[in-house]
Amino acid sequence: MKKKIVKGYLSSRNLYNNSHASQKIQNLVIRNTCERYGYSYRLGSVEYIMKDSFLILNSLIDDKLDNFDGIGFYSLFQLPVETKLRASFISRLLKKNKFIIFCNEKLQINNLNQINEIDTNYKINLMLRESPTEDFFKIF
Repeated sequence: MKKKIVKGYLSSRNLYNNSHASQKIQNLVIRNTCERYGYSYRLGSVEYIMKDSFLILNSLIDDKLDNFDGIGFYSLFQLPVETKLRASFISRLLKKNKFIIFCNEKLQINNLNQINEIDTNYKINLMLRESPTEDFFKIF
């Protein structure tokens, strides 16, 4: 059986949950995840550093995924905060019969029914970022 081929998508800016990983680390994480799934990994395309830029992701979806079975993201938080825009990227990929892997969150998306799972995960993580830390409670 032929191995599925995954194209990476890397971020050059902080993610929307305020975390950051170098492109080297992102490539390693995506490659290791692909190895676990038994997929073949192709080095990632890097998004521009400008805030809210998704030009490379749009280009990948529109033009460059013919030779790939899926796209591997380092994190779900490379996608936009806005729910409709995030769902648009995901549904465009799925409509092209591509699967999506979010390596940090250990999620693989294969169909449109899973978009709610992505939204829930995204919103929970953003809420946790806003919740008080242990240090906050030490003052009481």
